[in-house]
Amino acid sequence: HGNLIARQMLDVAVRVESIRPFACNQMVNIIH
Repeated sequence: HGNLIARQMLDVAVRVESIRPFACNQMVNIIH
C-alpha cells in the first residue's frame, strides 16, 4: 500500500517540476 502512495507522490513531484518553470515565468510577468 505504501508503494502506491510513494508512486503518487513521485508522480506529483514530477508534475510540479515540469510546471515550475512555467509558473515562475507567470509570476515574473505579473510582477513586471
